[in-house]
Amino acid sequence: FPSHDRIDFNDKVVIEAEVPGLTKADVNVEVQQNVLTVIGGKSKNVTDTEGGRYIRRELKRSNFRRSFTLGENIEKDTVSATFENGILQITLNKVKPVVPEVRKVAIK
Repeated sequence: FPSHDRIDFNDKVVIEAEVPGLTKADVNVEVQQNVLTVIGGKSKNVTDTEGGRYIRRELKRSNFRRSFTLGENIEKDTVSATFENGILQITLNKVKPVVPEVRKVAIK
């Protein structure tokens, strides 16, 4: 899985992942039950070097898949994602805490 950051805010958690060389169409984000899965990559493997040969090969061209278990404090139905300039940003909204209603009781 690409390098990523996880940022915890009061109302949400944001995951930012670098996916250089991929387009929005090359990346899928899925939520099933309590698991967030990010899948990406291009199916083709670049081997044509137009008559040249590799001296060193460091560029990762393989597919990736990474799953994250979501806590009970995450709203699974509101997960959203954006993709811009090779950065995938996934926003996981936190469940708003239920504040018990205080009812004033009249003293008779």
